[in-house]
Amino acid sequence: MSNGTIIGRQANTHSNREGDSMFRPIFLIPLVIALAALAALFYFFAKQYFTVVLIGTVVMVVILLINVLTGNAGKIVRTVVRVISVILALVAIMSIGIVMYAPSQIFYPNFDEQAYRELSGESDAVAVSIPTEQGALSGWLLNNAEGQSPLILYFGGNGENSATRMLKLCRSEEARGVFEGFNFAFIDYPTYGQSEGELNEEALFRYALDVYDHFSADPGVTDIVPMGYSMGTGPANYVASKRDVAGLILMAPYADFYDMYNSSINIFHGPMRLLVTFKMESIRFAEDIRVIPLVFASEADEMIPFVSSERLVRAYPEAPVWVSLKDARHNDFWGREEVLTQIGEYLDDVVAEP
Repeated sequence: MSNGTIIGRQANTHSNREGDSMFRPIFLIPLVIALAALAALFYFFAKQYFTVVLIGTVVMVVILLINVLTGNAGKIVRTVVRVISVILALVAIMSIGIVMYAPSQIFYPNFDEQAYRELSGESDAVAVSIPTEQGALSGWLLNNAEGQSPLILYFGGNGENSATRMLKLCRSEEARGVFEGFNFAFIDYPTYGQSEGELNEEALFRYALDVYDHFSADPGVTDIVPMGYSMGTGPANYVASKRDVAGLILMAPYADFYDMYNSSINIFHGPMRLLVTFKMESIRFAEDIRVIPLVFASEADEMIPFVSSERLVRAYPEAPVWVSLKDARHNDFWGREEVLTQIGEYLDDVVAEP
């Protein structure tokens, strides 16, 4: 063997060692620090995107670490590593897509201009505007009582707006009769109707308390009964857990939005729960509620899983008045005579309590 061949091999070996040193795990330390700093920035200044950054960071570090640790492995091992890296990247893309896209399917902001104009001609309906830090919140108040009176504070479903619901209520003698002696307020969620602000879980919490605090400061309001339908049962539960209320009425409630996500695709368990950014955990709020709620749920509800409503009911310290319907679809609750009758009886008890 010639000296030239030996020297060449030594040079190649020295070159390979230098190349290997470039990919030692120690070089991951500054990268991890930089990514952690980026995640911290998003957590404190753009929290709604924190989960996206966290997923991307973890997957990137794992892929790099796997490739570094197997850099000197055989061809088969490196091929397997590349396949795993591709799978992890696809999982990350899917996860980020869920985090970014799913919340947009929860809300359906709308404004019924025709109902708004017609409602303006109703003598008992009063337009309400509430200034808040996130913008003005707008909606309607139905004067359905005289003098100092209790108030129904309504939180609607994700497809409702205040003008449409109030117009129906004004023109339905049966429905108005159920709430006789109670005024009725429905303030639109941010971006719904003419309300301003942003729309996410934290914003809904602020909205719910801002609306409650506005009406509770009115000397003409003696008591407040939050009433929620569908998505609105979350904010109604939240208010009842944070403020003094005389009662609580829920139609088609859910325990939390983990149940709602899993009712579409049953994968949000364990670590996958991190992908649920809109949690609205009514089941946690329920622990701090000290009134006896009135709860309606239906086995035929195609939107809210009946088992989720049952799980929520078991969480209240005081056993709710539980009304289980057999054949009511999701949009049927307001039109069911037994629902309205039960609400009337419940409110009579609220008024009768000292």
